[in-house]
Amino acid sequence: MEHQKKEKGFTLIELLIVVAIIGLLATIVLVAVTRARKKANATQAKAHITEISKALDMYVANGCPGNVNVSINAGATIATPSGCATDPNDTLITAVPTAASGFTYTTGNVQPGSYTIRATGFTSGTWTCTNGSCYCTVANGCQESN
Repeated sequence: MEHQKKEKGFTLIELLIVVAIIGLLATIVLVAVTRARKKANATQAKAHITEISKALDMYVANGCPGNVNVSINAGATIATPSGCATDPNDTLITAVPTAASGFTYTTGNVQPGSYTIRATGFTSGTWTCTNGSCYCTVANGCQESN
């Protein structure tokens, strides 16, 4: 009677199945991470615009002259200029934050009691702060970008 020698190890089919399962799991994780990154960028854009809005509220509250085009370019300083009722050296934002990936921030002239600042780059809607009140321009809320 001949004994067949049983070899230890995995067959090619078993290895292919394991590789396919690992690939499927990696794809699922990658999709989840991408969604989380987009949602984090949207949240960061909202936080930045809200922060800049608060600085503009302080700017206006400091009795600063109207019709001033305040720079919201990344790295710009928002400070109280001379001619305001309070200390002209009052720095409101030392460096405007860089826009979240996929987003742009815009504003126009800042006047006492009247300014608008926006974050664009959402799939739907624009995050807007007007005179201290922040909101999304669509009813279902600003969605993360694609």
